[in-house]
Amino acid sequence: MIGTAIMAAFGALLAAAAFLPGTRSRAACFLRALGLQAIVAIPVGVAQAIWVIEGVEFPALFTVPLVAAPFNTGGLLCAAAFESIHRAGLLAHRQTTVLDNLAVYYPLLAAQAGIVAGYIGARTRLTGRILADRGVLVALAFALANSVLGMTWPWWGS
Repeated sequence: MIGTAIMAAFGALLAAAAFLPGTRSRAACFLRALGLQAIVAIPVGVAQAIWVIEGVEFPALFTVPLVAAPFNTGGLLCAAAFESIHRAGLLAHRQTTVLDNLAVYYPLLAAQAGIVAGYIGARTRLTGRILADRGVLVALAFALANSVLGMTWPWWGS
């Protein structure tokens, strides 16, 4: 229960970074771009809670999308990389979820989200625009597609 609350808080903080004030500093642009990726992933978490994960009851519908934000931000690409590491026998142990191997999953997520955030942050610094920039919108569309394609990956356990 406490672990879920911590993960939900992490997802909420990640999404809140999208609302950083409009400055062109590298750090602010990068954090804002990470937050935008999380915001794009939250509706996928809502769909996951409603249609994919079995047994989610009403109060959990509000926390599951926040807990799922890091996993849906990673989407299909991070899920495929994690599963490849598992099939290669490089994980010390694998039970039923990725949650017992976060030390392996989070670096994959950091690399992917960092690359996308670096691109979005650079475009934001260059143009001063976020959602009015075609390059940023294309990057966010790819992030959303990656998230939707990875929606059925059972990060919560099978």
